Amino acid sequence: MQEEHTQIQSTSRTKLAEASALVDGIEEKSSVVDKKLLDAEAKLAEVNRKNAELDMKLQEVEARESLLQKERLSLATEYALFSTIYEFSCQLYFFGSYALQFNNKLVLYVTVENRLMRHSIKKRKI
Repeated sequence: MQEEHTQIQSTSRTKLAEASALVDGIEEKSSVVDKKLLDAEAKLAEVNRKNAELDMKLQEVEARESLLQKERLSLATEYALFSTIYEFSCQLYFFGSYALQFNNKLVLYVTVENRLMRHSIKKRKI
């Protein structure tokens, strides 16, 4: 019985040593997993930081794009206004030329009419 007890004790010690070795191995693996988890969390934090930076840059680009669209619309409106004013000034120039020609003809007519009237008055006096 003593021998059986010694053998059981020896087997128990062996199994306890094996269990202890397994626990050590599991703790080592757990430590590796914990380190990998920390690394993954650090990478996730970096990705989140970069994502926030990109979101800010995207908002800046969208704001710039909106401003450029407003400026483009303003330029298009100014161009349309300029075109209208230019067309109006061309029409004014045309009508101004026409009015000047009409005025010159009128002056000529009045001058001729005055001469005719003076000539007619001179004839009556004679």
